[in-house]
Amino acid sequence: MAKKKKKEEHECETAGGLRWLITYADMITLLLGVFIILVGSSAITESKYEAMTRSFSRVFSLFPGAEEKGTMPGKGGAVFPQKTGAQPETPEDTYKKQVTTAYKEPFTLEKVKNIQTRRGLIFRIPDTLLFAGGSDQLLPKSFDEIDKIAKFIERVPNKIKIEGHTDATPIQTKEFPSNWELSISRADSVRQYFFDQATGRGLTQEEFEAYRKRFSVSGFAQFRPATDDPTSSENRRVDVIIVAQSETEIQKRILSE
Repeated sequence: MAKKKKKEEHECETAGGLRWLITYADMITLLLGVFIILVGSSAITESKYEAMTRSFSRVFSLFPGAEEKGTMPGKGGAVFPQKTGAQPETPEDTYKKQVTTAYKEPFTLEKVKNIQTRRGLIFRIPDTLLFAGGSDQLLPKSFDEIDKIAKFIERVPNKIKIEGHTDATPIQTKEFPSNWELSISRADSVRQYFFDQATGRGLTQEEFEAYRKRFSVSGFAQFRPATDDPTSSENRRVDVIIVAQSETEIQKRILSE
């Protein structure tokens, strides 16, 4: 009986001595779980951050305003909406300050709207400033405004799209059988003015070749109206679009000047 009792006591002591292993294993498992969660959370955050950065590079518009605060006077108002209250500077804010240096002179447009979109910055020029009715010949009164836009274009490296638009009122003349011909011819008249101005400012042949490669011209007749009313005079316009591009390309241009 004494031997049996001693054996049972030894087994109990051994079992009790091993209980710490169970607690230790539980603790290790818990720590491992916490570690996996932390690593997983870090990976997700980094992934989201990289995706956001790529999205900024593709979509964020790049255009400077006339003033240090990033505004462009004129009917279009602020090119970069101003934030209210004291807020820490974001990468967007830093970027805006950098691209603002691309245009270093006062830049005021009285009759031209500027519109900030995902496509880029749109200078919306009404046809009443540019042309007589049914004509594609630029009026002298338009030169001051579009010359400012021309100088702006020369200071940034972006692609330039010039788009002509009409209202729904039909036209049928020998020169313009339809609004299609009128809209594209008007857009091309603005393009030609930009080219003439660039040549007159003494660009070298190489510089001019690089300059004109940035341009494209389109005409949309009445099929891309600016208002819900297809006959509204606001639909008759030429849009000059400074196409948005990557932050890196803009910064290279600014730093090289």
